Amino acid sequence: MKLVLGTVQFGLNYGINNAVGAPNKEQIFSILDHAYEAGIRELDTADAYGTSQERLAEYFQARGQKFQLMSKFSLDGTTTIAQHLQNSLKRLGTSRIEGYYFHKFEDFKTFRNFDAFENLKAQGLINKLGVSLYTDDELALAAENPTIDVIQLPFNLLDSGDSKLRLMEKAKKNKKLLYARSAFLQGLFFMKQESFSGKLRSMASPVQQIQTLAKMHHLSTADLALSFVLAHPLIDKVLIGVDTVEQLQCNLMALGKAVSPELLNQLKKIKIEDPALLNPGNWK
Repeated sequence: MKLVLGTVQFGLNYGINNAVGAPNKEQIFSILDHAYEAGIRELDTADAYGTSQERLAEYFQARGQKFQLMSKFSLDGTTTIAQHLQNSLKRLGTSRIEGYYFHKFEDFKTFRNFDAFENLKAQGLINKLGVSLYTDDELALAAENPTIDVIQLPFNLLDSGDSKLRLMEKAKKNKKLLYARSAFLQGLFFMKQESFSGKLRSMASPVQQIQTLAKMHHLSTADLALSFVLAHPLIDKVLIGVDTVEQLQCNLMALGKAVSPELLNQLKKIKIEDPALLNPGNWK
């Protein structure tokens, strides 16, 4: 299964198009049950995701730990890596996790004590070291770094240019796993044209073009966006986040959908006026 379930929605109100807020405990349990039944075996969380880790711990206590876990940390200048991990393990109610990510690329750039991660691996507390990033410049650095096993990067219909693809190829040659996130650009692809305002006005036309192309090819926007990422040969896993079981079921339907070469060529013609807006951090 190529899908990984993100859990930021379990602890925070997340996504520009989210009008319902974070799901409650019963809804979270139902989403996780359905994810497991569908074959998803990996969850993504982080120290900064509000109460997400506590909600997962409640689920594991009730159902048993069926999923592999990938978590992210942010340095604070005083807490050691081992202490960060122990705090996360305690919140998650587990003894180990599969992967541990630098949540902020700046932390990764300035970090020097990578032996700490080798010690955690030797103890069986983590299996992989990862980094979460946003830009092509960051990807270039991570692709060359021998300590990194997994790179989590934005990749979607509007953020898949040739320069990024070349760097992704380099990362794969260096034996990195590539995990794609932002397949839906935090819900931007589903927004109605009248909802775009401020800095995002220039994104209205590209999004409308995507929505129109999806209809022309008898696909939903969600199916087009997700199947595009799932089908890409350089991507190992695709991170999705959902607020409801219904959203999860819709995403799972994309597993059987294909994007034709004709449609791919049409998508490549869509232009972005301000590439900086592909990073949600620049939307405010």
